[in-house]
Amino acid sequence: MRIAEAQLRLLIREALDNSISDELVTLVQGDQQLRQAWQKTVDSAGGFAALGADKDRWDAVRSEFIRAYDTTPDDMFGDKARAQQILSLPDRLVWGSMSNDDWHNLALLTQHMDGDPDFQKRMLIIFKQWLGEKSSQYKHLDDRISCRETGTQRFGTQDAVTNYANCKWVRD
Repeated sequence: MRIAEAQLRLLIREALDNSISDELVTLVQGDQQLRQAWQKTVDSAGGFAALGADKDRWDAVRSEFIRAYDTTPDDMFGDKARAQQILSLPDRLVWGSMSNDDWHNLALLTQHMDGDPDFQKRMLIIFKQWLGEKSSQYKHLDDRISCRETGTQRFGTQDAVTNYANCKWVRD
């Protein structure tokens, strides 16, 4: 039985799309594992507000977390190991064939690429082009970038961002 060339291309494209979707899921699982552990650690220590009020206690809890999970102060969640894979994604993705889950996963990964602001800005343009400015992916990333650069946000999506302590929500 011969498979027509067009059918073969379609089968290959579907296999590649599934492979990228699986890669996005795996990357997100890795991205979220230590962040969720950190959230539990903070919750068990009284929450962000309580720790934020006591810098010495915050530092002690953070240091213990870093020791327990064998990470480093400059890479507490192991982001550096995933960065190269994430940076290669835009050149391998077929934007028009991405599922809602793919977009969600890509947005989450992009949010956490704070060490590469140029990548975040590139992705913001892509989110705007493909999803529009009203999409949650665009809003979250726009606020993330704006908090870092100006200390303000338009959409109020970054309430839980702890490293942008001075970030204020401003309406247009």
